[in-house]
Amino acid sequence: MPKMRCDEKSLKMPPGAWRETTRFMLPVRWLILSILLLLVSCEPGPKPLTIAGGPSGGTYQGFAEALAETVASLGSQHFKVEGTGGSVSNLRSINRRQHDLGLVYAGDAYLGRRGELSGVQPATKNVRALCRLYGAAAQLLVPANSSFRDPRQPPGARVAIGNPGSGTAIAAERYFTSLGMWQSIVPIYVGFKMGMDELQKGRVAALWLVVGAPNQSVSRWFSKYDLRLLPLGEAADQSSFWADYPFYEPVTIAAATYPGQTAEVASFMDSTLLLAGLQVQETQIYQLLKQLFSAAGRKKMQQLHPLGKELTLANGLRGIHIPLHNGAEHFWKEQGRFMPAR
Repeated sequence: MPKMRCDEKSLKMPPGAWRETTRFMLPVRWLILSILLLLVSCEPGPKPLTIAGGPSGGTYQGFAEALAETVASLGSQHFKVEGTGGSVSNLRSINRRQHDLGLVYAGDAYLGRRGELSGVQPATKNVRALCRLYGAAAQLLVPANSSFRDPRQPPGARVAIGNPGSGTAIAAERYFTSLGMWQSIVPIYVGFKMGMDELQKGRVAALWLVVGAPNQSVSRWFSKYDLRLLPLGEAADQSSFWADYPFYEPVTIAAATYPGQTAEVASFMDSTLLLAGLQVQETQIYQLLKQLFSAAGRKKMQQLHPLGKELTLANGLRGIHIPLHNGAEHFWKEQGRFMPAR
């Protein structure tokens, strides 16, 4: 086999070869540069902030979706709303940084911060408040022909109280415990839709809800079925309920709030708050609140959800008993409102 020559002479390019090579390489370099520029321009935008909503069909989930749509339509921020078990599970997941934001009852936020909320340990020190969204009234539904007239009767009643870990279920436990009735009822841990199904089939005597009134699902149920709301205020007045849980407020559900409801009903109310984890940037929170509480933001919220009308600057700090996020503090100071550090 003839040997290959690797001396200097054999490695020399023939005349004009270098010019041909350069002419070939230039288009290749431009192609590579164009691909790099295209890749840079196609980089994904900022990761959406996650919002912990609530059970399917519940007020939390619907309101969270309306909020996300409103803010996204007014700015560059984007959100991903995820279904959850509700208030308590939202508080826990925000504290663990599994969600960036979430809807949580004021009472749960207050007790969680103090390390006194059942099922939530340790204390939720990584959570901050942004604003109050709306008030949520406790509502106990029974069939219109039910003999159930008072929340203190009958002993042994099966009551659908909401998903495990939800603020609705926790509120039921607090209420019936203060009445001395918690050991006398049989709590059934199911969500809104399943709870109504169980009520219609006669498998539970009552359905417990803590939601904004009116609630769209409840309105549909009143239109479809013959239902009645039980009064909760009198029993609360005659128990230690108000002293045990000072973050709850008395509320009256006006007559005609729901189809066929002819009389007002005394109950109690918690406030639904928007909370965020400490990992969310101050500028993101400030812009969110600025867009949400703008004239355009409040108008769109009213269009998207019946409880959007409760989103007001006047009530923005109502019911908050935990520290504000730095971005929220910046926003509320601009509005001439300030909540002392807690």
